Amino acid sequence: MQKIKILPTLLLILLGIYLTTYCLQHNPSSWFDEGIYIQIANNFAAQNKMAVQTAPGVFEPLTIISVGYPVFYTTAVFYKVLGVGFIQARYVAVFFLLLFIITFFFLNKSLYNKKIATLSTFLLIFFAPLYGNGRNLLGDIPGLFFMTAGLLSFFYWEKENFQHKKHAILAGLNFGLAAATKPNFLVLGGGILLTLFISKKKIKKKISQVSLFIVSGLIPFFWWFYTQFNSINAFRSALAHYSNPYAKDNISELIIQNLFRFFTESTPIHFTILLLFLIAAVILHFKQYKKISGTKIIIYFFIVFTFLSYLRTPGWYRYFFMAHIWLIFTFVHSLDTLLQTKHKQNAYKFSTGAVLVLITIQGFHLFKTDMSCHESSIDHGTKFMNDWVEEKDNVLLVNTPELTARLNSHHYYQYLEINQKIKLGKEQLEFTKQNMYNKIILRDNELNPLYQNMEFYELKEKIGSYEFYQIKQMCHL
Repeated sequence: MQKIKILPTLLLILLGIYLTTYCLQHNPSSWFDEGIYIQIANNFAAQNKMAVQTAPGVFEPLTIISVGYPVFYTTAVFYKVLGVGFIQARYVAVFFLLLFIITFFFLNKSLYNKKIATLSTFLLIFFAPLYGNGRNLLGDIPGLFFMTAGLLSFFYWEKENFQHKKHAILAGLNFGLAAATKPNFLVLGGGILLTLFISKKKIKKKISQVSLFIVSGLIPFFWWFYTQFNSINAFRSALAHYSNPYAKDNISELIIQNLFRFFTESTPIHFTILLLFLIAAVILHFKQYKKISGTKIIIYFFIVFTFLSYLRTPGWYRYFFMAHIWLIFTFVHSLDTLLQTKHKQNAYKFSTGAVLVLITIQGFHLFKTDMSCHESSIDHGTKFMNDWVEEKDNVLLVNTPELTARLNSHHYYQYLEINQKIKLGKEQLEFTKQNMYNKIILRDNELNPLYQNMEFYELKEKIGSYEFYQIKQMCHL
């Protein structure tokens, strides 16, 4: 009987390891943001510069980069042990992803029970976006891990009536690391303040514990400020960038378009269904005069503000991904709570059946659409680039950070257009008029708006959307 009980846990562990490490070299295909972050990690490891290189020895600070030192420091440790490279950077992503799945399970078990935690974790690991956002080097999953670890410590601190200093310190430290990992987690501060305000009667005689909690959170936050910004004005500029990262003027139109997605597109509809179950369960709690723990309040606060933040973006699903994860976290319990009102004796059986159906649907989608394993144009482009580019070359890479991250040389020039207003390495474009570069790498859709002087270059190779140019021999002479 005991062996049968551990089978779900064992299956979770095996599936989690398999899905997080599956075809790591090629799936998901690397892209713009990951390319920037891997570059920064490479520069930090090789040149002790946690910054973006735009020319040999010339670096742009991290002011507008939305991933912080916890990711880059961890990557540096992995590089020290395993060597520097693309796959080594992805091992860091797997490391954080596995840690997140583990803490997700234990937090769910602490808040609810083991059965609900097991079903919730199965629901999580069959959720395809978990791997699209988690197997590459980004800040989302590391931030979620620190947030979950912080919530787990906060749960025990709250359960102990805010007595124990150890849990206060661990909660504050992890919340601070979450905010330092990705600015999206700064909204945790609002949920935490609301929770402490609601619990003010309990904490008013525990000033030392609360002070330790706050200081522990501020230490990693201030170190993030120190490593990421060189002045208060830089911090203000970054906040302005975070508030409108794509420099869009038509925010109201974006909000309407994005709201419409939640009723017309499959992934947002999935989000909407889970959200409705959570809202219904919370309303039922209020009707039954049941207290909602501070840990849950922080989670709910995070879901609401992440969703609202998503509405002013271009609409990519990854911008509500973190809220989506927390809706998965709450769904099984929400469903069980609602079923308890009418089918108390069979509530768990009904909820288990419904969740297994949802897991099956998610699993079918995952294995049908997200389990491919083959080389992409980035992989082919990387191979060609490293055979073609020599150390003596002056090579310019235009808006291809995912290729720059895999270049086997630090002797390169780079132009990056983060959005319409933020452009790194603008001066590099002017040098094309002076024939400074003997090789240029860009995407085919970047040619016309960026270059006035491409007549001096000839196309050497085209791989997917990547174009590799070399200077014409007569111009070189």
